[in-house]
Amino acid sequence: MLSDVDTRPLLSLNKNPLNLGNRNGAGSFFKLRMLPDKRMSLSDVRCGGAFNKAPVENFLGNPFKNLEREDARKNALSAARNLAQSQEHFAISLNDFNGSSELKSLLKIHSTIGLFNPCADWFEASNVEAFLNSIDPSASFSFAYPHIDSSNAMSFKTCRKDELQMSPQFKNLLEAPALAPTIQPTLLFIPCTLADKQGHRMGRGQGHYDRYIQHNPNVQRVGIVHTRFLMQCFPESWVQAHDQDMNALLTQRQFFRPTTKETQTL
Repeated sequence: MLSDVDTRPLLSLNKNPLNLGNRNGAGSFFKLRMLPDKRMSLSDVRCGGAFNKAPVENFLGNPFKNLEREDARKNALSAARNLAQSQEHFAISLNDFNGSSELKSLLKIHSTIGLFNPCADWFEASNVEAFLNSIDPSASFSFAYPHIDSSNAMSFKTCRKDELQMSPQFKNLLEAPALAPTIQPTLLFIPCTLADKQGHRMGRGQGHYDRYIQHNPNVQRVGIVHTRFLMQCFPESWVQAHDQDMNALLTQRQFFRPTTKETQTL
């Protein structure tokens, strides 16, 4: 079970069911109802499946755990798109955030920062740059953004946010212009499709960040994950040899280090 999951948006699902999708493009739709014992349950599943009439705490706690790795990724991406369409974006505010002092200490030793900037229909954070500036208004950060070249290799390039361009290779991804100066950030904020509290990360399946970290092993990395997709622990079958763990995690509510592992080297 997740200790910090946000249940409030789910309470509106009677009118707007959540579509978790599947590999065939069909959807599994869930609605909430009150059980006699006052618990909420998910029901009205149009496509059947293991979640039919499941208690909502089971869905919130770990809806992906019993799936194979790739099925979990696909379902998480489908659920994430629904969050974006319902305008539940990854918005961070210092008014309701834990870990700001630790994050501020981290930023003091990293002035060159690699960020990720999605388009509006992706759920990941689009306000991280502004949030980091609000953590330490006196700091002068140099932000860099990914660029994927024709050989499918990722680098980071410095540019203004308004200079970002739509990627010709990846739908809905804004990237740095090809001619922008290349730089090696010392700290990366990395989007996660799923993550766990031990620092494991699942991306979108292309391996760009894993390969970049393999070639730049000293870069420190903070995974960005919505609380809906933060698990306690990945199943062992999900963890692969090429996967690169996160040194810390950033949700819309807190910044924290993994509970175990040698990745805590920030």
